[in-house]
Amino acid sequence: QRQMCIRDRSRIEINMSAATPVNNPEEPFVEAFGGWQERSILIVDDEPGMRSFLQRTLVGRCSRVEAVESVEAANVLLGQQHFDLIILDNSLPGKSGVDWLQEIRELGLHNDVVLITAFADLETAIRALRAGAADFLLKPFRVNQILSAIGRCFAVSYTHLRAHET
Repeated sequence: QRQMCIRDRSRIEINMSAATPVNNPEEPFVEAFGGWQERSILIVDDEPGMRSFLQRTLVGRCSRVEAVESVEAANVLLGQQHFDLIILDNSLPGKSGVDWLQEIRELGLHNDVVLITAFADLETAIRALRAGAADFLLKPFRVNQILSAIGRCFAVSYTHLRAHET
């Protein structure tokens, strides 16, 4: 089984059957990077089933998980509190996730963003990366795929934090 991962403007094809999980196949990065207990995640997806799936997957792993159905609701939450990561659907009513991502970047918000979409093409992936998405996943995806994408984001931010401490 192969998964395409786009990160930092490059395309990487990963042979998932050759991957070796750390302890639990659904949590490959949690233990490797000291856990996610202090992390907060905002989910922005108009599909109730996807919001519920992501909340159930993440609520026991992170200190705070919020889920909203629109970019307007996400703007309200982002104005009130910080989130370490945003999981953002690209197909939202009124505005695409990529367009909203460009807007929040212009406002100076630099949260890590994992863009998820059922309708992807190369142009969308390129626009997402140029807008500042840290990762890009195609729906439907498995629990271990979203956890791996989140883990990569948290690992990169942890590495940057450690580099600034020394």
